[in-house]
Amino acid sequence: SRLHRDVTRKQFPNFSNKIKAITNGVHHLTWISERRAACFNRIPSLRAWRDDPSCFGAMNTEEQTLLRQHLDTAWQDDNRRLIGYVNSMLKRHREQMLETWIDPPNHLSNVPETEWLRPNVFTIGFARRFSTYKRADLIFDDIDRLADILLTHNWPVNFLFAGKAHPADEPGKSVLKLILDNQEELFVRSKGLGKLVFIPGYDMQVAKMMVSGVHAWLNSPKRPLEASGTSGMKAAMNGVPNISIMDGWWVEGYHDGLTGW
Repeated sequence: SRLHRDVTRKQFPNFSNKIKAITNGVHHLTWISERRAACFNRIPSLRAWRDDPSCFGAMNTEEQTLLRQHLDTAWQDDNRRLIGYVNSMLKRHREQMLETWIDPPNHLSNVPETEWLRPNVFTIGFARRFSTYKRADLIFDDIDRLADILLTHNWPVNFLFAGKAHPADEPGKSVLKLILDNQEELFVRSKGLGKLVFIPGYDMQVAKMMVSGVHAWLNSPKRPLEASGTSGMKAAMNGVPNISIMDGWWVEGYHDGLTGW
């Protein structure tokens, strides 16, 4: 990213004039959900969106209102699909636990199904490589404060996490374990309002469901260590706002009041 360019120039001042930035990108036709794509296809001025994404800037007010209505319906459908997948996974884990006596990787597998996830509950997504600088566990650093926020406002919130650590990255694996270890405490302290689920077996199929099915995308790396980061781009392409810090690509993608926080 451009910020990464500036950091690298400071690291190698003798070559600073040769160091330029080409911010990473993602393939929009791969990561936009079918339901979102159908929304774009209905808007006359977006007919060329597959080849020319800049056309989104040409929508008139009437088209923006129409697109917002279509997106709302598509968003609900994509969220239902994601929540259905997670609940099916929890059921499968419970059955495996009964068959093999292996503890499931999620606390919710041990509670009644009535306590599992529900569609249209505010859902925050986080999915990427588990490196320590990406700070996947940051939002759970003060669970008492987080639970108090949920209880004070009576806000049910789903936290869906996925990703893998490099096999040789032991600190990264420990971060992943911290996510698992926080599940029960968050659930109990928030009286069931905060539900944290880790989705194992992370792959492109899971990623696509997440970036289109959540309501906000969480990104909390330690500035300025994020070279670019692309998962938030995939979410943004589906109209999902980002919650991030000014690091990596978000320095370029953030527009106050328009794209997230």
